[in-house]
Parts: sequence; C-alpha cells; structure tokens
Amino acid sequence: MIKTSANQLKINHYYNADLYLDKNFLLLPIDMQFTQDIADNLKRWNIRFVYSNNELQEISEEDRVAPLSLTSSITAGVEEQQGKQRAEIFFRKSLEFINILFRDFRNNEKLNLNSVSDKIKDIIKEVKTDPVYVLRLASLPSFDHDYMVTHATKTTILSIALGDKMKLPQHKLVELGISCLFHEIGLLKLPERLYNGTGAINDDEKKALSTHTILSFRILKTLNVSRDVLLGVLEHHERENSSGYPQKLPGHKISLFGKIIAIACSFDAQISDRPFRKGKDAHTSLLNMMQQIGTMYDDKLIKSLVGLLTIYPLGCYVQMDNGAIARSINYNPDNPTFPILQQITTTANSVLTERPIFSLSEDNSSQVKKVLSYSEAVDFEEKHKIS
Repeated sequence: MIKTSANQLKINHYYNADLYLDKNFLLLPIDMQFTQDIADNLKRWNIRFVYSNNELQEISEEDRVAPLSLTSSITAGVEEQQGKQRAEIFFRKSLEFINILFRDFRNNEKLNLNSVSDKIKDIIKEVKTDPVYVLRLASLPSFDHDYMVTHATKTTILSIALGDKMKLPQHKLVELGISCLFHEIGLLKLPERLYNGTGAINDDEKKALSTHTILSFRILKTLNVSRDVLLGVLEHHERENSSGYPQKLPGHKISLFGKIIAIACSFDAQISDRPFRKGKDAHTSLLNMMQQIGTMYDDKLIKSLVGLLTIYPLGCYVQMDNGAIARSINYNPDNPTFPILQQITTTANSVLTERPIFSLSEDNSSQVKKVLSYSEAVDFEEKHKIS
C-alpha cells in the first residue's frame, strides 16, 4: 500500500481512493469528503500516516460518485454490536447445554459422549468463524450459571482457540474440547461447598479438592475416549517446574493437552469473579502468566495465548496518553503488541456517538497509558451506559 502523510490531506477535499489507517482498517471510503472532524481525530491520536491502494489524487465535486450513507465508524459500531450479540447468544446456549450435562451427571452419573462431541464441533466452528467476539471471555455474562458451568465453557472455548492456533487437525480439536469440557468433572463427586462455597476451607478440604484430577480421569476412563483426552484431564494442574499435581511431572513429560488446558484454566480462573474475590482484568491476568513462563506454563503456548488475545485482551478498556478511553476490539495478526482499538470517549471524557477505529503501530505515536482494572471497567460501563 502507498503511504501518505496525513498533513498532506486537505480539508473538505475528495480523493480517488479509500484511505486506511493500516492495511486492514478503513478510515475514509472513496469519494467521501475529508472533513475537519476527521483531521482533528487524526491529530488527536497522533496518526501521522494514512494508506491507499494507489497514488492519491484530489477529485472534483463533479467527478465524485454519490456519497455513502454510513461512515466507516458507524458501520463498525453496528458490526461491533451485532458481533457481541452473536457471541452472547452462542455462549448462553453453550452454558445451558453444559449445565444440563453436569446436572444429569450429578443425578445419575451418565454422560452422553455423542452429544458432547456435537457440541464441541459447534464450539470449534464458532471459534474459527467469530473469534474476535467469542474470545472476549472477561466480557461474557454468566447468565446466572455457577462457576463450574461458566469455567468449563470458557476454558473449552479458549483451549480450542489455542489448539486451532497451533494448527491441530479437526479430530484433535474435538478431543481437546472433550478433555477440557470434562477437566473438572471430578469435582462433582465432592461436596459442592468445597468448589462453589463462599467460606474458607481447611487443609484437609484442600487436599480433597486436589483429588479432582484423578477423579476426573477415572470417570472418563469408563468412556470410549482417547489417551490424549485422559491425559489432558489428569495433567492440567501439572506445572513446568514440577510443582504441580498429582504426579509432579516436569515440563517435558506433561502432555500437550495438559499444557493447553492448564493455561486456559488458569486464565479463566484469574478473570472470573468468585464469592471470595473479584476477578482480575484480562490484561493483568495475561501479564501474570507471562511472568510465569518456564516455571508454571509452556513458553510457546503463552506466546500463542498473547497472539490470540493481544497484550491488551479483546474487550478490555484502555486509557490513552491523551486521556481518551478506547476498547480493544480486534487483534493484529502481524504484531499482538499493536491491537486494534475503538475510541469510546474524547479527551474530555465525553462519550462519542461515532467511534473511530485505529491501530496502535510504530507509525502512530499514540500510546496506552494504563489498562482499566476490572472494577474501573465496570464503573465506566455503568456510568456511560455502555454495553
């Protein structure tokens, strides 16, 4: 693409090509007027360059075609709302399925592996076709389901996304999804107050909780599942430095499924609300896990996680160095440290009706000053009625 200085663009002029912030994100469609508002936004965000597919030329009023009815920011806003709605509908249906699955196991200890396989295939399809929205795990509501159900659902989604990023074939993604969906099912053999309770537990109760990996392994061993599925369930609490359980395995002896589920399980545990604590924001959780590369988690898989979610995970809010608030809405496949953001407020903290989309990059000097914490994000959404 051809790079042009934003200072060369003239107010109230028209151009012969679409203008982009980068190779993926449209700033101004062809034949729409370059306005003072657009120029002000570029200046506010320190965006110094725009891109086009051919050499930019000014065109006269007579030569231009009828203007488009929607700006790119309005279109993006509609797409954003529709994408979030799709993800929430999909997530709610998945929660309902898993809730019934666990309830039936509690009542009669039966599991329908065929229906589980079909559900996993649905999740794989959703992760492949709509990852930008379905991977905003911290933003997905629980719909009043308990932690066991939401945790199983979110970790399965994230595990499948990690497996897909590693280019696992379809049948292995199905096996990974089954393993992750059932990775905590052994807890259902224990008193519910141990894993869904609000009070502190003693050392003996903690020891009982740690048996859930073996219990889960024994439950699945009665089904017709592969060795990989069994190892994922058994080893998801093993750690690279041999500090995990139940076997204290070193990293090179932990199965791939065990490593993937360990990362997905830990990430969701950190971002989730529990009766005894509030969840952390996704950015802080990701940084915590990055600091434990090689001791707790596999290096390559953590890098894959960052590549999936970006360093500012999808759905989180950030404050820019000029004071404006933006939300991470997409990832940059070329560099996860430069996500795609959507401006939500002005520098004066007024909510924008048209919310421009921009990409952090080396060419644009706008920087993230801070990531809003979990409580700050909730307060921000409630104050400004942002959904």
